[in-house]
Amino acid sequence: MEHLSSVLQKLIGQIPDLHEALRIEFADISRLADMQLGYAVDMAGNDLSGTDEGDWRSTWLVFGYDYGDPVFVDTNEEAKGFPVYVAEHDRDSWEPQEIAKSFLGLIRILQALNEAMHTQKVRYASLVASIEPHTDNIDYWEVVIEGIEENLEQNF
Repeated sequence: MEHLSSVLQKLIGQIPDLHEALRIEFADISRLADMQLGYAVDMAGNDLSGTDEGDWRSTWLVFGYDYGDPVFVDTNEEAKGFPVYVAEHDRDSWEPQEIAKSFLGLIRILQALNEAMHTQKVRYASLVASIEPHTDNIDYWEVVIEGIEENLEQNF
């Protein structure tokens, strides 16, 4: 991952440790190359990316998983602060959806979610209000919040 910008390396290093009930898993910087397997490259190192609609792009860098779906940035979007995407593989094509306007926005969202995990009751409106400035896809995060609420109900 020698082509990885120092800015992105630093941002990945700032991902907070997550409460185990959160459904997103992130890798440390040392595992990034392995996380590209099956997306950007196959086990033999062959390029799996393409330029047709629905193809995996060579500039997409996986750094996490959401229930097996890749969480990634487009390395060409540094000027935008590295928006964060998740993609489902649907009928031989990738359909990315933005989940955070920037990588720093993702970190802020994760911090808010972690904080919510350490309460006895999620203040839903307050949590959504703290997340909304960092995403245009609140629907994605509402599912995560529902999972937090279920976890808290079971543990308190």
